Amino acid sequence: MLRDEIEAPRLQAEELVGGRDQFFQLYRHPTPTSAPLGQVAMMVFCARGYGLYANLTRFVCFGPLFGQQQQLHQQMREIEAAALDQCQMGVPLQHIFSRLKQGYEQQGYPNAIHEHHQGGTNGYLAREIVATSETTATLQPGMAIAWNPSLQGAKIEDTFLILEQGQLENLTLEPDWPNVTVHDRPRPLPLEIV
Repeated sequence: MLRDEIEAPRLQAEELVGGRDQFFQLYRHPTPTSAPLGQVAMMVFCARGYGLYANLTRFVCFGPLFGQQQQLHQQMREIEAAALDQCQMGVPLQHIFSRLKQGYEQQGYPNAIHEHHQGGTNGYLAREIVATSETTATLQPGMAIAWNPSLQGAKIEDTFLILEQGQLENLTLEPDWPNVTVHDRPRPLPLEIV
């Protein structure tokens, strides 16, 4: 059979989009409603292509982001960076979960670790292994991971591939999306539409 005759798998995506006045102020994932978005929208994507999943979260602000909102997003980037720094071959997921817990505590949110799952490995499922304080599975080259630390009104998430040399390749990075460098990695900022 010729390659041209093979039908390419379709890209499937589940997306959740919620606005400031909706549930993401109380919950970590928006729920679809017919309500207007408001000033801030959180978009959560679980996309599947060729049988594999990639997960990401992005924020859009219709106007400038101020004070506490900016601080929450900065705190999320720091908490996530501490976890990503630990993603090396042979490291157990419980170790990274512990590092996320420490990150929340250092930022002044000691209970946030229990308010939403923190992520883990992904591939053929949006999350194959969810990291907990008891998850002994270890990271290996070729695994994909997605951490999603969150607070009320802020969340960060991308999918990374663990390479043979121990580096992380961001599979969901969009270079045209606004970003800032955190621990030598470009990380997304909320897109401010003014």
